[in-house]
Amino acid sequence: MSKYECELDLETDNSLSLIVRRIKEGSKILEFGPAAGRLTKHLKEGMNCQVYIVELDGEAYKKALLYAEDGVVGDIETYEWHEKFKNEKFDYILFADVLEHLRNPKKVIKVCREHLCENGRIITSIPNVAHNSVIFNLLKNSFRYNNLGLLDNTHIHLFTYNSVREMFEENGMFISYFDGTYIDEVAGEFPHSIKEADSVQSQTLCEHPYGEVYQFIAEAVNSSEGKECEHRIRKFLPNRLCTVYFDNGNGYNEDNVKRYYYDEENRISIVLERGRDYDEKTLRVRFDPYEGRAVRVSGFKVSDESGNAVEYICNGEIFSEGIIFGTTDPAIEFAINGAVNVKIEAQLFVLADTQTVERMQKWISKREEIINNQAEELLIKDNRINELCAEINSLRGKIESRQQIIDSMKNSTSWKVTKPIRTVKDAFKK
Repeated sequence: MSKYECELDLETDNSLSLIVRRIKEGSKILEFGPAAGRLTKHLKEGMNCQVYIVELDGEAYKKALLYAEDGVVGDIETYEWHEKFKNEKFDYILFADVLEHLRNPKKVIKVCREHLCENGRIITSIPNVAHNSVIFNLLKNSFRYNNLGLLDNTHIHLFTYNSVREMFEENGMFISYFDGTYIDEVAGEFPHSIKEADSVQSQTLCEHPYGEVYQFIAEAVNSSEGKECEHRIRKFLPNRLCTVYFDNGNGYNEDNVKRYYYDEENRISIVLERGRDYDEKTLRVRFDPYEGRAVRVSGFKVSDESGNAVEYICNGEIFSEGIIFGTTDPAIEFAINGAVNVKIEAQLFVLADTQTVERMQKWISKREEIINNQAEELLIKDNRINELCAEINSLRGKIESRQQIIDSMKNSTSWKVTKPIRTVKDAFKK
C-alpha cells in the first residue's frame, strides 16, 4: 500500500476538501497523482465528473483507473499524458500535493495550460516550506526529512507563499483563489517544537507572515482581466498567540503591534522595554490574551521596572479564579506612565466555543442581575432604617415634650400648695 493512501475527509478544512469545494458537478477533470483514487472516486460517483488520471505508481494506478475515463501510468515529466490527451480540454486540472515532487513544476504548469478550456482552472495544494516549525528547526540547525509531511523525503521542489505566486505568474496565469490549511502544532515531524522558542525567537516567528500556513491552496486561471483574487490565507493564526498593541496617541492599529507564543502550560511572561518595544510617545498598551473564544486569564499581573503593580482595566469580569471574558475579543489595557519597562504575566485557559461564550454572557448577566437585586434589597433596608430612625427621633421628641410638662407642673405654685394634702393622702394609702 502506498504511504499516500488514506480515507477522504471532506468534513474538515484539509487540502482535498478545499479543492473539492472549488469544483462544479459534471466537470471534466485531469487529475495528477491520484494515488489509489480516493478523490477520483468521489469526483466520479459523488459529483458526476469525467476524470482522467496520470499516476506514477502502477498498483495505485490500477485502483484509481476504476473511477476514471482514461489515464496514463508513468512519470509526469516525460509528458506522455500531453501526447495522449492532446485533443482533450479540461475544466479543471488538479495537483493535490504533487508539484513538490517534480523537478520542473513550472514547465508542467506551462504545458497544462494547453489543456485548459476557455474558463478552465488549475487547482493545486502545495506544502509551505517556510512554516514556522521548519524555520525554528533551522534555527536549531536541524533539517530532517520524514516519511510524510512538510519535509516528505520524496519532495524535491520546495515552495513558499511568493514562489507559488511566481510559478503561475511567470506562466501568464492569475491566482483567482488563494487559501491555506493550518496545523496548530506539527507534532512528530520535527525534533524541536516552536514552544521551545525563547522570547526573541517567539517574537520573530509571530511576526513571520504565513508562518502558520501548512499548505497553500491555489486556483489559477489564464487571464486576470476583470477578475480579483479571493485571498483567504491568513497571514497570522491567532489561536496560539497573544497580541500587544501600542498607542502612541493615534489609537491602536496593526502597524504598531507585537505577538508572542504561549508556552506548553499556556503561560506568558513578556518584558516590554522602552526603546526596543515602545518609545517615549507611547501612552497606553493593550494586551489581547486570545482571539475568537471565551477565555479565563489566571494570575494576570502588570508591573514596572521596580516591581510595582500597574493598574489596568479590562472588558472581562474579575473573580478570585482570574479574569473571565465572555467575549470573543478579550482585552486588557493599562497606561505606560513613563515606565522604563513593563512586565506582563498571565496564564490562559480557553473555555470553549461560541456556545460557551453565550453561556458565559448569560452567567455574567445573571450575576449582574443578582447583584442589582441585592443592591435594591439593601436600598429598601436602608430606607426602612431611616424610617425607624425618624420614628425614634419623633418618640424622643414626644418624651422630651412630656417631661417638660411634668417639670413645669412640679415647679408651679398649685403643686407646692397642695403638697401637705398629697402627703396625708399617701399616708392613709399605707
